[in-house]
Amino acid sequence: MYRRLPAVLPALLAMVLLATPARAEIDFFGTAKIKPTFYTDFDFQSGKTDRAIINEGGLTGGEHVRAELRLGWKASGDAWSVKMIAEADVIMTKDSADRSYYTGAEDIEGRPNSGGEFGIERVELLYRFFPWLELQSGWDIRALDIKTGGLLFGDDHPFIGFRGNLAPKLQYEALYLPIQNRGNLPRKDDVDKILRSSTEDDWRVYSLKLTQDLAAAPEA
Repeated sequence: MYRRLPAVLPALLAMVLLATPARAEIDFFGTAKIKPTFYTDFDFQSGKTDRAIINEGGLTGGEHVRAELRLGWKASGDAWSVKMIAEADVIMTKDSADRSYYTGAEDIEGRPNSGGEFGIERVELLYRFFPWLELQSGWDIRALDIKTGGLLFGDDHPFIGFRGNLAPKLQYEALYLPIQNRGNLPRKDDVDKILRSSTEDDWRVYSLKLTQDLAAAPEA
């Protein structure tokens, strides 16, 4: 029995090493934006009652307080990283701030108001094979020209693509963005009605962007 130990121990050690997860750095972060807001006289006709308006917190009007609350984490290793951000963006009311259920407090779909629930707002998944080849996917901020202030496009839509460094000051990014917008789908009572295609408002974006840094290198 003792003669078998030298052969068994290396096998057990190999199993432990393979089962041990790789080291990763994990950062947690968050933001809280509280926005007192007052909407009035959008159409410059003070004699008419303003209609409701939609912002990212929901349907609202007049004076209100909007809360944009985010909790996120990012894990990264030698060649990979994962980032997820959960967000609750709500108009603060008794129901949403207190997360309470009340009799008759149903929305248009007949469900009770449970307050500002968190959902995954952004995801970014990266894996770098080589300095010139990094796979990227998720739904995070991507832009076709100059970030979110771009003239062409900048938003957090689903994407998959590649990017990397072609030279010390030359980078590229190839992206595919399948943007699914809601369409009018048929219902059982829509007999003989003309409906739009469910894909009529969808986008299919294919882009290739080259970025050349023209700034001079700082002197030592």
